[in-house]
Amino acid sequence: MRRLLPVILASLMACGDAAIEKVVAPDSAAGAYVLESAANQALPATVIEGNGYTMEIVGGTYGLASDGTYTSSLTIRETIETAATPSVTTYDERASGVYQITAQIVRFTDAQGREALGQLVSGTLSFGGARPRTYRK
Repeated sequence: MRRLLPVILASLMACGDAAIEKVVAPDSAAGAYVLESAANQALPATVIEGNGYTMEIVGGTYGLASDGTYTSSLTIRETIETAATPSVTTYDERASGVYQITAQIVRFTDAQGREALGQLVSGTLSFGGARPRTYRK
């Protein structure tokens, strides 16, 4: 039994390591991506406008780390027209989590478990949908 103990421990350790899967992104994907366009417009991009209300996307970033984690920030400006003077508010929407790349598709999963899909081609990260966004490294 004493001779088998090192073999059993080594086997258990190997199984434990295999069960822990860490997402590692390609080094070429890691870096800072800066928002260039939103809703098919140059920045600032108006995404909602009407009835005295305007919402614009004025900036944004995605930071992809080589360990498979990310951070993102989207700067939004809202303007409400009033009789006296417009009320302007600017704020950042931030997120962080992990990402995986399969072929050119990037799956982002934030800390709350919400997922978003993007496409990464030649240093350009893009998202589709109703308000497409394009980021460049």
